[in-house]
Amino acid sequence: MISLLAKWFWRYSLRAAIYAWTGRLLAKLLVYFGAVDLFMPASEFSLQDLTSKWFGTLKPARMEVVPILFDGPMTSISSDSAKNGESQVLNNKVSGHKNSFVGLFVGRFVPNKGVELLIDVIQKWHTKKSQETEKKIILIVAGKVTPGFEFYFEELQAKIKFLGLNDCIHFTIDPSQDVLKRHFAEADFFICASRHEGFCMPIIEAQMAGLPVIALNSTAVPETMGLGGLVVEQGKDQIEDFCARIEEVLTNPELRLKLVQSGKENLARFDSSKVGAKFLGLLNV
Repeated sequence: MISLLAKWFWRYSLRAAIYAWTGRLLAKLLVYFGAVDLFMPASEFSLQDLTSKWFGTLKPARMEVVPILFDGPMTSISSDSAKNGESQVLNNKVSGHKNSFVGLFVGRFVPNKGVELLIDVIQKWHTKKSQETEKKIILIVAGKVTPGFEFYFEELQAKIKFLGLNDCIHFTIDPSQDVLKRHFAEADFFICASRHEGFCMPIIEAQMAGLPVIALNSTAVPETMGLGGLVVEQGKDQIEDFCARIEEVLTNPELRLKLVQSGKENLARFDSSKVGAKFLGLLNV
């Protein structure tokens, strides 16, 4: 069985693909042989992945899902200061984009993050949906170019240029915490087409910022997102389905407010004091 990450990595970085495959193999072996006293994956997806039927059902004595302790760029934003879902769409605040909606994705520029799918979504919107809404979408993608995946990043840039989307898609490379905060404050929605996530921290950041989330139904993404977003099923219609979900979020104030509120409620599961107490409790500290 090949690692899901290795599947996406091998074309661009054989070294990264080998590391992904061997890392998953070693983790499975540790689980199978009970070589660890305590196994704490960040999601139920990761737990099931590492205890799959590939190695049978043998598990270590103690196994608990413990979400990642969060201390990211949105921690300074309280629930009172997070945007009101309806007003953000009706009164777009993005400087220089008064006649546009703004979508945001935060993540590394690596193949499993599906940035090329987001480019396809924006292209589809501008060839079809923008004729109906009379507004275009500006997509901001913020993240690092991981060493070994420079060619993937160059492919993304070439695709944007070929499709004539330079004015619609903007990359922010290695953004500071302040820049990330500004991007979250400017956005109308958070969009994620990642094919593999063990947790997906940016979804939590988006919900802290009061953004509805639209994401591909893949790996740990729906588990982390909870009810604070809309899922898009993987398949041949996924690009059009993304456009349809975007349209729902941007044109249905009641739905948007419901998603924003559900996102805030979802954050309670990841409260740092609760997660920290669980972590320390498992360690008997």
